[in-house]
Amino acid sequence: MITNITKTLWILEDVIRTSKETLSVRDYDILNLRFGLDGKPSKTLKAIGKKYKICKERVRQIVRQSIIKAKIAVRDKRTKRLFQEAMYANPR
Repeated sequence: MITNITKTLWILEDVIRTSKETLSVRDYDILNLRFGLDGKPSKTLKAIGKKYKICKERVRQIVRQSIIKAKIAVRDKRTKRLFQEAMYANPR
């Protein structure tokens, strides 16, 4: 049985993967570590902070900012695609 949490993680993983080119390498890696993407277990804020030599609060901030950037990138891509489809479907 698929739970709401599992569905949410799938959606988040899709959003992160789709917006990979808009995130810095570090931000993308931090999201991967935090949410356990690529089939790896998720890491704590403290463990990620230790790897990057930053405090766990900074990791939390990066995760939050990166998710916002990823959502915006996905929304922009979908909007652009819908606009292009509309233009090709209804040429003037």
